Amino acid sequence: MAKKIVCDVLVIGAGVSGLAAAVAASERGAKTLLLEQNNFIGGTVITAMHRYLCGLYNNTIPKVINDGIAARLISKLRNMNPENRPLHQGKVYVFSFRRGDLSKALCELIKNKKNLKIILECRACSVKKYKEQIITVQAKGKKRVIIIKPKVVIDASGEGAVIKLSGAKYRISPVNRRQLAGFSFRLKGLKDVNEFLSIKVPYYIKFATFTPFKDRDEGVIRLNITARADSEGITKKVFKIFHYLRKVLPEFKDAYIAEFSTSIIEREGICLQGEYTLTASDVLHGKKFKDGLIKNSWPIELWDQKKGPQYKYLNQGQYYEIPLRCLKSKNIKNLLVCGRCISVTHEALGSTRVAGTCIALGEQAGIAALKLCASY
Repeated sequence: MAKKIVCDVLVIGAGVSGLAAAVAASERGAKTLLLEQNNFIGGTVITAMHRYLCGLYNNTIPKVINDGIAARLISKLRNMNPENRPLHQGKVYVFSFRRGDLSKALCELIKNKKNLKIILECRACSVKKYKEQIITVQAKGKKRVIIIKPKVVIDASGEGAVIKLSGAKYRISPVNRRQLAGFSFRLKGLKDVNEFLSIKVPYYIKFATFTPFKDRDEGVIRLNITARADSEGITKKVFKIFHYLRKVLPEFKDAYIAEFSTSIIEREGICLQGEYTLTASDVLHGKKFKDGLIKNSWPIELWDQKKGPQYKYLNQGQYYEIPLRCLKSKNIKNLLVCGRCISVTHEALGSTRVAGTCIALGEQAGIAALKLCASY
């Protein structure tokens, strides 16, 4: 028999954006349900073995550009270990964190939230609507089917799960134009690890990146591959690349693969058709809006299938705003979106999709959801 749950706000996806949305809504008194298809929280940042959070800072000083949950999270991480700190990389600042610390900080963020219920290993599978409003969401958990009756739904899935199920309007770039996807694997047993390895690996492996772990014998290689790649094919490619690196780089001679990404990480998928669509011009010219709630100065970072990473930077000290209308569905009244699937163009997505910005997007979606609940 299906379990029935009534809530104010239903959040789909417990990546950093969905967690921020759920925390923001629940802390303000909304009865909030958060569903996650994996058996862990943190989403892409954990799955892809990221070591940096991007989009947190202005491009002139390492000061968090969006106050609130992002600032709280960074404070927690800095208190854990001095290695968790901002770094200046090229023209931008990123936040470097130790492996494992982010998961702990995220768990602390959601701890003891009396209005928040989290269900892991649970996926939204169907939606019922009345006119232009979602009235129920059916989800399949590990042991049972759940029928959820929410006032407002926030799609933070990264794949646009509710966007597609609800019939909300969206756009998607052709496969041959989408950004390269990522697949990471962690190595141990490296020798003489230094910053030069981050230059050597991309020299030998096209479009790859290498991130060493400080004072350790390990690091993460991220391959940047076409969206058409399959898991079996990429695993074979990893072993081929790994054995090649062992031959050409002495540092890799005694290394071994300790861990793979659990999935291929897409940088680009469907994007909502919202009440406003953010453009590359808006980003690069630092456009501000009356309903602009999220600030960002991260460059347009596009991983082109033929050219690799391409960057377009904002002027020094400049930032743009993302309006609330980019989070609102054009045709489903009680659907909000945060994270990678907000209403942006192909180019603008290259700036908005980074983790720091997604945290701020999630927080504002949670606040907006609370206000929307009041109208029902």
